Amino acid sequence: MPLLPKVVRRPRPNDRTVFHSCEERGALGRLFFFHPGYLCRDMLISQRPEAVLLLADGTVFKGRAVGAPGTTTGEICFNTGMTGYQEIFTDPSYTGQIMTMATAHVGNYGVKDEEVESGSVKIAGLVVKKFSEVWSRPGGHASLDDYLKRHGIVGISDVDTRQLVRHIRDHGAQNALISTETDDLDGLRKPGLGAFHGRPGAVQPRHERRALGGRA
Repeated sequence: MPLLPKVVRRPRPNDRTVFHSCEERGALGRLFFFHPGYLCRDMLISQRPEAVLLLADGTVFKGRAVGAPGTTTGEICFNTGMTGYQEIFTDPSYTGQIMTMATAHVGNYGVKDEEVESGSVKIAGLVVKKFSEVWSRPGGHASLDDYLKRHGIVGISDVDTRQLVRHIRDHGAQNALISTETDDLDGLRKPGLGAFHGRPGAVQPRHERRALGGRA
């Protein structure tokens, strides 16, 4: 009988165990009850393709691809909620927008099919700082990465979202583009992001809010 790998305890949800391949992780998981969110080396964020976020005013953020591959456009916006990301992504008020999550970690509790605000994902793209490959939750159904791929949502991680949120607050709503296919910025600009002409409830730049007597 071949010798089995030596495993001395059950893993804890926050462990950062790294396997050399997803096949190795799956085989050990079946034998020793490893959590499905355990990392395998070939799926670490550092191994993911590079991605780029391009704003209409020319501002560029670079990071790593999450979710589905491709290119997507929409109005850039942000949400400061620390939990409930699945509800945010399915909220009809965010239809066609590229969502920036201001909280530092996204994806750490996976997704649950019942926790939705509508029948489909409404956002056009996703921007996060730290995207968690490890998820742990009673009753959870899948990882956030699998959920985004299933719904065709292009995303980018490892972005300084605090800087991005400040930029949106200072310069107002504008169109943006996420691409995991190319980093040719001139080529991405050719289709034209265009000036954003506003929509009800759009974020105004600080100087406009001051002129209107609002809070800066």
